[in-house]
Amino acid sequence: MGFELLPATKEDFKFFIPPLFKAMGLAHFVATLWPDNQTEQGQQRAIERFMAEMDGHPGIRWIKAVDTTATEADGSPKIVGVAQWAVFEASKTYREVPYYAPDDIWPNELEKDYAIHLWESYIQPRRKVLREDTLPVANLQILCVWPEYRKRGAGGQLVDWGNRMADELNAVCVVEASGMGQPLYEKFGYEVQELVGLKDDARFNHRMDGTIHRFMMRARQVAAQSSQ
Repeated sequence: MGFELLPATKEDFKFFIPPLFKAMGLAHFVATLWPDNQTEQGQQRAIERFMAEMDGHPGIRWIKAVDTTATEADGSPKIVGVAQWAVFEASKTYREVPYYAPDDIWPNELEKDYAIHLWESYIQPRRKVLREDTLPVANLQILCVWPEYRKRGAGGQLVDWGNRMADELNAVCVVEASGMGQPLYEKFGYEVQELVGLKDDARFNHRMDGTIHRFMMRARQVAAQSSQ
C-alpha cells in the first residue's frame, strides 16, 4: 500500500516522538545526543528541542507518512514514519547546531563533552559541504519508519519527497546514513563519499569503534542533466 505524505506540525510531535525514539533511541549516537529519550520526561524535552530548532532554522521541514486506515488518539490519520529535511539557502544565515540543546540535559560535564565531541565528529562532512559547496543544500537529517510498517514503501516515499523538493531548488542532497539505510539511499541516487568515525581524543576513543555514519550525497539534477 502507498502511504499519504503530509507536512508534520508541532502538534504532531506528541504522536511521533515516542515511537521515533522507541525505534531508534537506543542507537549510540541518538542515545548520546538525546539522553533519557526512553522516558516521558526525556521525550518531552526532545519535543521542546525540536520546536526550538523549528523556530530557529527557517529551512526545517518535517514530513509524516500516514496510514489513512488507522487513527491517532485525536482521530487524525496514524503516523507510521517521519522525515526531517533541512534546506540551507545562500540568502539565509544559520547558527551552528545543536545550539538548541540545553546544557543540563546531560548528567555531568564529561557526558556533555562527549556528546559535543561525537557531534563534532559526525557533522564535519556536512559542515564542509555547507561551507565550501554552492548552496542550496538539502540535508535529510532524520528518517524513521516504525518497525511494523517497514518494507512497505514509506521510507522510499519520504526520501523521494525530499529529492523532488531539492530538484525544484536545484539543491545538492546530503544524508548521514546508517548501514541499514545505505541501500535505500543508493536506490534514490545517493553515493557514499566517506565513512565517518570518531575523531581522536584520548578521553573518548574507547567509547566507540568503527563508523558513526556513511556520508552520502546526491548531485544537483539540473547540473547532472546538463553535463550529459
